[in-house]
Amino acid sequence: MEVKGLLELQDKDTAQIQFLLKNLMELPRKDAAENAKILEVYRKNYNWEVNRELFLELWFTLAEYYARNDQIPLALEYFEDLIEDCEAHQEPEKLRRAKANLATAYAQCGFYQQALDTWKVMLEEDLPPVMQLTLLNNMSVASGVLSNPEEGIGYGYRAVALAEELNLPKERIDPLINIGSHYYHQDKTERALEVWKEALSLAETYGKLRRCAEVLNSISLAYAKLGDKANALSYAHVALAKALEYTSDQDIGMAYNNLGVINREFGNSTEALAFFYQARDIYENSYDSVALANVLMNIAELQIAVGELDSAWENLLRSEAVIEEHGFSVIRERYLKLCVQYRIKTGELDKALEYSKELAEFLGEMLHQNSQNSISTEEADYYRRKIENQAEKLRKQNEELSAANASLVETNDLLSRVISIISHDVRAPLANIIQTLDLVNQGLLNSETIHTIFQDLQGSSSRIFDMLNGVLTWLNTARRDSEFGESKISFDLVILLEEISELYRPIAMNKGIILKNLSRGTELNVWSDRDLLAIMIRNLVNNSVKYTGKGGKIELETSREPGCFKIIVTDTGTGMSRDQAEKLIAGQLTGMLGTEQEPGFGLGFKLCLDSVKRLGGKIFIESELKQGTKITAKIPDPAT
Repeated sequence: MEVKGLLELQDKDTAQIQFLLKNLMELPRKDAAENAKILEVYRKNYNWEVNRELFLELWFTLAEYYARNDQIPLALEYFEDLIEDCEAHQEPEKLRRAKANLATAYAQCGFYQQALDTWKVMLEEDLPPVMQLTLLNNMSVASGVLSNPEEGIGYGYRAVALAEELNLPKERIDPLINIGSHYYHQDKTERALEVWKEALSLAETYGKLRRCAEVLNSISLAYAKLGDKANALSYAHVALAKALEYTSDQDIGMAYNNLGVINREFGNSTEALAFFYQARDIYENSYDSVALANVLMNIAELQIAVGELDSAWENLLRSEAVIEEHGFSVIRERYLKLCVQYRIKTGELDKALEYSKELAEFLGEMLHQNSQNSISTEEADYYRRKIENQAEKLRKQNEELSAANASLVETNDLLSRVISIISHDVRAPLANIIQTLDLVNQGLLNSETIHTIFQDLQGSSSRIFDMLNGVLTWLNTARRDSEFGESKISFDLVILLEEISELYRPIAMNKGIILKNLSRGTELNVWSDRDLLAIMIRNLVNNSVKYTGKGGKIELETSREPGCFKIIVTDTGTGMSRDQAEKLIAGQLTGMLGTEQEPGFGLGFKLCLDSVKRLGGKIFIESELKQGTKITAKIPDPAT
């Protein structure tokens, strides 16, 4: 409908606008976008002369929403118009707010020098002390990005001193985090740890869960830089726990990405990819598009290293789409460098050189934007030559390493499978033992019950030992014979099912789940590799327990068909979509939390696929969301 003139605001309109403004930043992305459209209609089509205060709040909120939602060009336009409007109406407080937000949007675009210049001018004005604190923190961050950490540390300590002067101890947290980052990037890692631990203490004292998660992530990276794997992983997992407690998508994604970075640094590529996938899935549904592009590049970088080139290129294209859509320049440098690596890895040296030239031009443009003096042609040529030389070195290194690459990939794959098996199959029974001993320590059980429990624990411990011994046997066999021909024996499959049922039944009961072996009391002798089958069944049962809630049911059974036997695990759990099932069968890691927030990364099912493949069999999935899952493994049996 065509709007003739400007509509007059009614009380009901004012009430709706105030309601939408109050909730805009708290809503999920889709709902927020719909509400922003409604607010835009009000902004453009209504008469605001009698209610300028509400109009300005509407205008500011929309601009800040667009900035947060990575629609930076639109946010910049709004803030620039707001500055002009507030100057015309002589509204100094609103003008400061518009300038501060404009500078923040500049930083989001990667124009840190413009942002820093704006904040410096504002700091000379008569600002409220709390706003001075915010500007000093922002200036500390921008100085670090512009490779001036000493200046960034200076701004950080000025913010700390101002917070102490104002008797606002919790306001010391953010500048301390920034100062630690500057020390970290100066390779003063021990000093960074000291500052971050001080920030962590303050965050814990004042109940700042989000800052706790952020600082814990930083501390974990510092320990990783120092080569302390145990502390790095320990702090990273605590950071994840804090993020899950705070339920912030941005911080949960950061924690998963951080765990991926640490595992990558210590050579655990499979685990690193699993965590990166978790981070990607979270960022795809959050507002942090910069983080999404970065984690896509993390995945691509790992895939390039292990030779998964098609998938790597797909993720690079996705990251480019995010960069182009939102106008990010701050992460484009990394994207171009990865494109150079990719083209060298694929042997397309002409295209690698094209990306090198584009990277040189980009660096020249950024140096021009972030400095008062424009870059000369000679400087741009210098950067281009530098990148071309780097590309040539990488090409030669690639030729030298290609001969050894195949054997290294095979060795790494073998080691990753063994580590994954141990981490998955030891955790569940040990958790059962720990939970049981906790009940004993609390004095909640009588002596007769304790005696019975200790007998059960002895059995569980023996089964763990047997399982570990089996894994070592499996590893030795894999080295000798990739087909496991010497490992096949004749055994009763029903007995194996019952052993695994007994192993997981206490854990299932603890969640209120009934676990049944429908084949119990029968007999089914097969000729196969018992260790590989045990690995497969344990992981299938473990997944069913993880994704089935209280009151659910899990059933195991086995049967014979001509030339093969079947193992079937059925549950009434959360189920999965067809897309998820297809990804699982394709061997992609698709992690998700269990019914009691148990972490899952899809590694267990990948082991199942690997075991069945080595046995020459196949796995089939029948599943519906919220309706449960039925997984059938068909294994050939030459004895039938």
